[in-house]
Amino acid sequence: MTSTFIASISSSVILNFSFSASKIVFIFSVSGVKYNPDDVIMVTKNTEKGLLWLEYGNNKTGLNHIEVRHANDSSKRGIKNIPEFVYDMLKNKPINIVESSRGVNATYLVNGKKYLIAYGKNGFIVSVYPI
Repeated sequence: MTSTFIASISSSVILNFSFSASKIVFIFSVSGVKYNPDDVIMVTKNTEKGLLWLEYGNNKTGLNHIEVRHANDSSKRGIKNIPEFVYDMLKNKPINIVESSRGVNATYLVNGKKYLIAYGKNGFIVSVYPI
């Protein structure tokens, strides 16, 4: 299945480029990144053409972490669907990028408000929150 918005690796994965689900699995496989195809929620490319993905994760990383740790922040800003918000945010160019040995922190401006997205050098999205 090929789609420019929704495709499926496990359940529903948001894509912003026309790759089939099998091609996404292939890209992950050849890149050597550690991922769980059953946990992948969203896959996209940022404006720097880097492949980024969001998994369900746990209480320290991924969607579970974002929903538990930053739920109040998200709801105060009217964010109802975090994967869709992240997908839309990553279509924009970040206003600031800080790289470290642990990964990348990129700041985005969305509707006049700043958000930080933290992701590993492999593209795994660790967290997203307002700043």
